[in-house]
Amino acid sequence: MTAATSLPDAARRAAWVEEARAARGVRAKKRRAGWTGYFFVLPAFAIFATFVIRPLLQTFWLSFYSWDGLSPRKWVGFANYRELFSDPELRSAFFHSGVLVVFISIFPVALGLFLAAVLSRGRIRGLTVFRTLLFFPRCSPWWWSE
Repeated sequence: MTAATSLPDAARRAAWVEEARAARGVRAKKRRAGWTGYFFVLPAFAIFATFVIRPLLQTFWLSFYSWDGLSPRKWVGFANYRELFSDPELRSAFFHSGVLVVFISIFPVALGLFLAAVLSRGRIRGLTVFRTLLFFPRCSPWWWSE
C-alpha cells in the first residue's frame, strides 16, 4: 500500500474516531441528565422515608417484643401474632370490615359501571332525565344533599 491509498483509510478512521467521541459525549450527557430527576425526587423520598418507612419498620420490629413503652422490652417472637389471630373478636372485626368494604366501595362501583354501560349502549326512553337524576347529587351543594 502506498501513502495515497492509505490516506482515505486514515480519513475514514479519523471520521470514525470523531463520531465515536461525539456519541460518547451524547451518551455521557444523557447519563447525567438521567440523574437529574433523581436529585429532584431525593428530598421528597428522604421525608417519606423518615416519617413513613422508618416508623413502619420500627413498628414491625417492636411487634416481636412484649413492651408497655416504659419498662424494658422482652422478646416474645411470634407470640403476639398468635394471640392476635386466635382472638375471636378480632376475626369478627375483620369480617365486619370486609362486609363494609364490599358494600361501601366495591358494590357501588360495580353498580355504577353497570348503569353507565346500560345507559351508554341502548336507546332508552327518558335517558336524559335518568342521566340528570344520576348526576344531580354531584352538582348539588353538600348542605342540600344531607
